[in-house]
Formats: sequence, C-alpha cells, structure tokens
Amino acid sequence: MRNYHPGFLAGLVLLALLAAPPVQAQSRLDFSFKSADESVSRSFGGVLRLPRSAASLVPAVIMLHAVEGPDRRYGYHGGALLDDGIAVLELDFKRGGYVRDNQAPPPKVLVRHVFGALRAMRRQGRVDPLRIGLLGFAAGAEVVLLASQETVRRNWLRGGEAGFAVSVALYPDCSQRGSGRAQGQGPLLILIGARDFNGGGRRCPRWAGSRSGLAQVQVFPGIHHGFDKRGEQRFSSRERTLAGKIAWKFDAATASAARRRANAHFRAVLRPQSR
Repeated sequence: MRNYHPGFLAGLVLLALLAAPPVQAQSRLDFSFKSADESVSRSFGGVLRLPRSAASLVPAVIMLHAVEGPDRRYGYHGGALLDDGIAVLELDFKRGGYVRDNQAPPPKVLVRHVFGALRAMRRQGRVDPLRIGLLGFAAGAEVVLLASQETVRRNWLRGGEAGFAVSVALYPDCSQRGSGRAQGQGPLLILIGARDFNGGGRRCPRWAGSRSGLAQVQVFPGIHHGFDKRGEQRFSSRERTLAGKIAWKFDAATASAARRRANAHFRAVLRPQSR
C-alpha cells in the first residue's frame, strides 16, 4: 500500500468538505414580539424553529395553542411542516400570562397579539414576509377565524398590509359572526369532527358558506373534538368528559389524515423549496 504524507491527506479532506453542499442544521430560536395593540406594553414569546433548508428565505406557519397551552400537538404538526421546509413559530401565551385554563384571554384579545407576531415575523431575516400562514387549535382556531375577517384585520394591521397568506383552523366552534373575505387574506381550511361537543361540526359548514369563498371545511364523520390530542395517562380510555359530553378524544387515523390535509393546504400556497 502506498504511504501518503499526513498533510496531503488532510488537504484532500479539506477539499472534499469545501466541495460538498452545505448541511443545514435545524435551528431553534427564542422569539419575542409585541402586540399589534399599542396599548399593551408587555412582550409575548414563543419558539421559532427553522427548517434544514438551503433557501435564503423560507415560508413559515405561526401555531396557536388551545387554552391548555402548548402541548404535543405543536410537535406533531410542526414537525411535519419543518420536514416540508416550512419554519414554525410556536406561540406560548400561557407562559407568564395565565395559570388556569379559564383565565385564558378570549380570542378577540388574542387576535391582536397574533397580528403582532405576524408583524414581527415579517422582520425576521430568514422568513419570507409574504409567505406566512396561521394554524390554530380549538380556542386558537377561533383566533384563526377572527384573523380571517376584514374588519378585524383592518383594526390591527396598518394601511393595506396583508393578513396571513393561508390558514388552518382545527376544531373551532364557528359561533362567531363577522364580515366576509378580507382583502389580502389567503385561503382558510377548517378541519373538525362531526361529533365535536361544541357543535362546530354543524356550524362550521354554514359559517364557511357565508364567507364569500374564503373557507373550505372537512368534517370527519363520527369524530370528536381534539382528535389529534393524544390522551393523557390518567385517562386510560383517551377520553375526557365535559358536562356529560366527550370534551376530546384522540383518533390516530383522523389525526394523520388531518395533518396530511393541512400540510397540503399550506404547501399549495407557501410553496416551500424542495430539499
């Protein structure tokens, strides 16, 4: 076997590393922002996760939890988005905000903070300011519906600043009223179970029908609220009851189907770079 000088071998390794395409590590960043309501002095926070992508600018989805606060649903949906080359901002309004679920701010308050997060994301150097979506769960999904309304958007975004490019609402109750499609607002997808305790399985198709083409709805037959929320250990049946009704019930097949549908909805609009 021919013997090579160690310096020669080191040089070959260096050349190989320089010639290889860069490997992009997934990044996790603490994220702070102000509300779009200038009367609110405090800052809010979350975690921004950037995908392994060589693109100079990546699309993003802002994720908004239910009243329980951030849980495994962030990882379940956010992980799939990251794999598709889409950054995710995991909002956390419970941290430093409230303790009990019944102390959570109502959607009409949270929506102004979410528009503040949108504005801050547009200043983030790795995120494309025109390709930002919104994903909400339960009460967070109600915020998604509010953010889609023209009057609400005009209240909290300056001038002709566009709203979210695309949105997904997971099991809202669709009981709110409001104006039709907002100018500069992207398509909305609602995913809900027919047996949702809050009645959204009946109301959401009617709500979407009044949105002037804004929203699509998929209703899953026989499925309850929180179908993508895995049961906590103390509930061995993966069910929790509320006033004699099932408040949430995990269903693996529906969770998977909803995630695929949501991802396809985001990809169609945000157009992430293929890896």
